[in-house]
Amino acid sequence: MSNALEVEVLLNTYPPYSPPSQLRLVAESIWLFSIHWADLLLFLSIGAVLRHRETIIHATTGEKGACRGNRVLTVAYSALSIIIFVLGTAGPAVNLDTKRRYTAFEHDANTSAEKAELKVWLDQRWGINATIDDMFGSFVVLSAVGVVISTILLWRAGCAAGIRDKVFTTLRTVIQ
Repeated sequence: MSNALEVEVLLNTYPPYSPPSQLRLVAESIWLFSIHWADLLLFLSIGAVLRHRETIIHATTGEKGACRGNRVLTVAYSALSIIIFVLGTAGPAVNLDTKRRYTAFEHDANTSAEKAELKVWLDQRWGINATIDDMFGSFVVLSAVGVVISTILLWRAGCAAGIRDKVFTTLRTVIQ
């Protein structure tokens, strides 16, 4: 019993482990990359399901599938995927670079003029980061609008083809 008490006192006496600042920066950047790329992967997986539904409609109706020839949505999905990937990668990269440079040069600025210049530079970088994040969010919302439009078109084509399965029932529930 006394050994357990000594270990508890020892653990509570010393401060908890604090990771180095560089490790925290990398962990935060990995977290941001994961969140942004999760949005991209969700969009791509929904697009794959919608493409599969389109193929089913085409196979069921023969060549009469109304959605099969819609190249505009394919181009839009491709463009949105590329833009979301680029912005989802650039946002966390700019964030990491800004924090890395700020912490690296924070202690080198000796005079108040250097510190003022560093603050102006840092504010500009945060502005760029905020703009990239806003653009990323806008394109994610735009991709959601594209998914809703595709879903409505596919649901209507599926109803016209007489397809009744779980996916089309779910699509109908989501639309209504």
